Amino acid sequence: MTTLAPRILEHLPPRFALAGFSFGGILAFELWRQAPQRITHLALIDTNARPDLQADMRAEQRQAARRMGIGPYVRQQLLPGYLCHEMKNPDIEETIVAMAQRSGINVFDRQMLAVQHRQDSRDDLHAITVPTLVTAGLEDQLCPPALQWEMADRIPDARCELLPQCGHFSPLEKPERINKLLAELLTH
Repeated sequence: MTTLAPRILEHLPPRFALAGFSFGGILAFELWRQAPQRITHLALIDTNARPDLQADMRAEQRQAARRMGIGPYVRQQLLPGYLCHEMKNPDIEETIVAMAQRSGINVFDRQMLAVQHRQDSRDDLHAITVPTLVTAGLEDQLCPPALQWEMADRIPDARCELLPQCGHFSPLEKPERINKLLAELLTH
């Protein structure tokens, strides 16, 4: 994350609003650490400020994805934990698998390594002073509601909204609500 953030920052305008979903939220914490004066608004969507405590599992995930192929791995191993089971949507499932296949196994591998070695961002949250939205699905198994409240409680004046009948992929499961929340954030 510490090497990825500067490469992103060099392509961004001097001031910008930042929304980070899942891995992007973890990266958003690093962008904040490196350039807080440039960020005007922050949205943390289905993400987590804690360090990774599952290094062994990440190594197994990387090996299994290489062995099975990224598409079948995502379909069989990850999708069951990604989406709200009550609101099964084959189109969303296919979108997620297609994104993984377009990105490829090397991107998946690098993301797992980055997540595995991420910094604990909890102590940095109190320093976030821009309008901030923390949101996630109520059924998010990867970044459950307790982790969302943990972040929102530590960020001064953060707004936290949890979305019913929604899992980890809230931008795909509840796009209208996410768009509305982001629009509201930008008016502050």
